[in-house]
This record gives sequence, C-alpha cells and structure tokens, in this order.
Amino acid sequence: MHLPDLFNSASYIVLFALAVQIGVAIYRLTLHPLAKFPGPKLAAASELYGIYYDIWKKGKYVKRYPGLHKKYGPIVRTHPNEIHVFDTEAYNTVFRIGTPFDKQREFYDNPFGEGSHFNMSGLKPAKARRDMLAPHFSTSAIREIEPLLRQSISKFVGILRDYAQGKSPVDLTLGLHCLTTDITMGYVFGKPFEALDAPGFKFEPVVVMDDALFFIVIQRTFHAICRPIMSAFMRMPVVRELHPLLAAPVRLQDRCRQLVLDLINRSDAGESRTPTVFDTMLSPSKEKGQETPSVADLTAEAMVLLIAGEETTANTLMQGIFHVLHDQTILERLQKELREAFPDDDDVITQETLESMPYLRGVVKESLRFSHGAPGRLPRVTPACGAKICGQYIPPGTPISMCHFVYNTDETIFSDPFEFRPERWLGDDFHHLDRHLISFSRGSRGCIGITLGYAELYLILGHIFRKLNLDLYNTTKADMEWDDLYAAKTQKHLEVMVSSA
Repeated sequence: MHLPDLFNSASYIVLFALAVQIGVAIYRLTLHPLAKFPGPKLAAASELYGIYYDIWKKGKYVKRYPGLHKKYGPIVRTHPNEIHVFDTEAYNTVFRIGTPFDKQREFYDNPFGEGSHFNMSGLKPAKARRDMLAPHFSTSAIREIEPLLRQSISKFVGILRDYAQGKSPVDLTLGLHCLTTDITMGYVFGKPFEALDAPGFKFEPVVVMDDALFFIVIQRTFHAICRPIMSAFMRMPVVRELHPLLAAPVRLQDRCRQLVLDLINRSDAGESRTPTVFDTMLSPSKEKGQETPSVADLTAEAMVLLIAGEETTANTLMQGIFHVLHDQTILERLQKELREAFPDDDDVITQETLESMPYLRGVVKESLRFSHGAPGRLPRVTPACGAKICGQYIPPGTPISMCHFVYNTDETIFSDPFEFRPERWLGDDFHHLDRHLISFSRGSRGCIGITLGYAELYLILGHIFRKLNLDLYNTTKADMEWDDLYAAKTQKHLEVMVSSA
C-alpha cells in the first residue's frame, strides 16, 4: 500500500472515531436516562470533564460540587452515568441500615482489597464478613485494648521529646501515619508494624502512600484497562525490585500475608496472645453459619483495615493539630482544660476522662469535619426498581455520590463552615450538628472502625497537647489545603518544633 493510501486510511479511521464520539455525546445529552438532570454539559457529554479535575488537576473535582449545587439544585449530573445528590433526607435514605443501594463495583474494586468486605458490592456478603469483625470494634472491645493504644502513643510522645532535645523540626505528617499504622496493625495482628522505629518516621509504606493513593484514583478512573494490568503486574516477582511506588504496596501485602499465616499458626497451636481483630474469623461460629475466610481474603482485610484505618485517622489528627496550633486562643483553652483534668505529669490519660471534656470534644469534631474521612465520591447504585430521590425518579443501576466534603461544609448547618471553631459544639446545637457530621459515613456500610477511630483521636490529641508544646514550622493554611485522593491529602506535610510541656 502506498504512503498516501495509508494516510487516507488513517484519516478515515480518525474521522470515524470522531464521529462515534460526537454521536455518543449527542446521545448522552439528549436520549440518555440521565439527560433530564442538570449539570455542566461537558460533564454529561464526556468523562473527560471529571478526568480533567480528578487526574490532571489531581483531585479537585469534589471542591466544585458546592458551586454546582448552588447553580443546578440538589441533583447534579457530574459524570455521563453518575449524579451527585446534596440533600440530607436523600442521604439518610441511601446510607441507612439495610440499604438496597449497593456499592458501585468498578469504583471500589482494587487488587489489594480483593476478597475484603470493603470490595464487596452487595450488602449480604459484606454483612456476613462485617459481622465477624464488628465485635472487635465495639465500645467494650476498644476499652479493653486502651492500654495497648496508650503504649504506642507514649512511645510516639517519647520520640517527639527526643526531637525537642535536638531542636530540629519534626515531620508530624509522617509521624502520625507511623503511629496510626502501629496502632491499627497492632490490633489486627497482635503486634505493631514497628513503623515508629523507622528513622525520621520514614517507614516505606507511609512515605509512598501519597503517590500510591493517586495511582488508585487513576486505576478506578480507567478501571477496565488498569485493573487487569495491576492484577497481572502484582504477580511478577520483578515488581519487588522496581520503583518504591510499585514495590512498596506489594511488599506490604506480602508482609500482611506472612503475619496472617503466623497468626493462624499461633491460633492453631493454642498460644496465648493479645486479642486481635481476626479472632472471630479464625474461630467462626458454626451456629451462625460463619466460615473462616481464606488466607488471601484475610490478607485483603488487613490491607483494607490498614489503609482505611491509618490514613483517615492520621489526616484527621493532622488537620486538628494544625488548626489548634494556628489559633493561640484555641490552643490555650485546650491546654487549660487538659491540665485541669490531668494536673500531674504522671497522671494516666484515659479515654473516659478525655471524652468528658467539652472543649476537647469540640476539637475532635471539628478535626473530623475538616478532614472528612474520605471527602469525595463513594458511589452507591440504585436498585433494580430505581429510586425516588428529591421527588425525582432515578433509573435503576445509576451510581449516586454524596460527598462528605459537601455535607460537612453545608453552611445552613455549620455557620462559617471553613472556620475551625470547636466552640460551635459546646452549645445546645451539639446533637443537631452531630447528626449532620458524616465523616465516618453511615448505615450498613459505614466505617466499621469508628469506635477505634474516636479512641485514637481523643487519646492522641489528649497526650500531645497535655505532654508537649508544639509550634508550627514552615507550615501555612495553604499547605493544609487538600486534594481528594480517596483520602484528603494536603499540599505539604505538617512540620512542628517540639518542647516538653
């Protein structure tokens, strides 16, 4: 074939592809089941609109949602096949106990969580797995392991005091992630990961997490292409010798798998050990029809508990500590409350006492409101019969998102929503505000670790602000602005100077 003929053939292919795309866009704007819902025309016509803000702009799309709702109303078509809803009654319908709205499989599916309750789309199989995990996240169970939490926190405080001696700044972002990693994995496996022992808190999985989370955003955006590639890639031994971004998650998965095997062996041998999250799954109740998950599934559960548990909790602590240090009035009031409750430096700081302190409670709630848990899309799919939301019929199989960021900054509920104000939680409005705080999500698929999360927030903030004096170092409000990379990832790390209280 001559060169001109090749050029002509290529031109025809390009023109045909362009015509198809134009045809698809016209269909989406006119005949698609979601065509009646308002929103940016580009967002309705093409995935490129969302890709631009979430990939090119690296997680900025969710911050456009409040403006879109002001312009278009409670239901906005944010993607060709997805809507975002901003309505409290609708939220309580979708995110409720026994919800018929399943998770969108493509969004949550990733190779590291394959086989975990988090990846399961349907409520029934997820509930069966969660029922085995849930007893270990009850209030009484968390109270039992409080000494173990304090042990890790005391170790962390001791390391920070060493920094005070050297008069050098601390990367508190890395430090908090190492601390929550050790706490989470300590409970999952009965012993910490020893992340706090890494010099300068540079524990490999923590260091690469920012980039790894962005890679997850890419994978869920281009799921059909990236998912099979990632699955195949993970099975290649050469991966462990490549770039840390690729190697670290695989090595972390290998380590979790080995710890699962060790835990099974200790359980089979009848050895006495620290209580762990996996105890029920390793000794399931036949009367309840429970079965021990496979090693692969247990490994996936460990990976999910680690990523979800350490990432969101550390980010919440980071937001809280920054905003307390940024406002001297807040800092002094919090320290005064803590010193009155624990006047002696040797006093044991307990969760029960901390939870009774009104101002600290306000700091915890504002920290959650500013970090949002997972701030962006957590889509649920309408059931086979469709759904009526905000007075409008939503077709079956439609992904619906209700982003935490949008609800947690609702100015009709939280006045001056972008101001960190612990005192807003001190008045008679507390229960009203608390009903609208959704950082842990809600319903049957809400965060299973909410009780552990609150324990960590109270104990860590209580210890840090009672036992240490911190000053911000080279960190501004602009640095604490976040991007939606599943978790709220800040522009820079939080750095502080430390001295003993």
